Amino acid sequence: MKPRSPRTHRMGFTLVEVIVALVIFTVGLMGLMGTSMLATRMIVHSQQTAIGVAFAKRTLDSLRVAGCATPLNGSATLKRGTTTVDSLSWTFTARAPATGIGPASQSVRLILKSLVAPNHWRAGLYETELSCLV
Repeated sequence: MKPRSPRTHRMGFTLVEVIVALVIFTVGLMGLMGTSMLATRMIVHSQQTAIGVAFAKRTLDSLRVAGCATPLNGSATLKRGTTTVDSLSWTFTARAPATGIGPASQSVRLILKSLVAPNHWRAGLYETELSCLV
């Protein structure tokens, strides 16, 4: 009888271990890609919102100047090239002083609609009061 020779110990990974590692790696990579796409979408949305809010602020500042003298309802649009990217409308409502003493005021309601995707608009409502010192 021949003496048993010790098995040589081979180093490395089996095919099953490699496949399991690749599946785990792929799942992690897909999660990172999804997170990256979400972050990019959020950044674009915040940029669009910032543009719309700046447009509303400029309009509101000009309405503050002439609001009590000529409170006219109206609308305006902001275009990029030939495409409308923001639509703004405003309405004035006269308000008497709450105590009966002091200046009257005008309530201004701004509705801002921003284009977030083709044929898809997101609306925001902003309301403030203008003091009418006459």
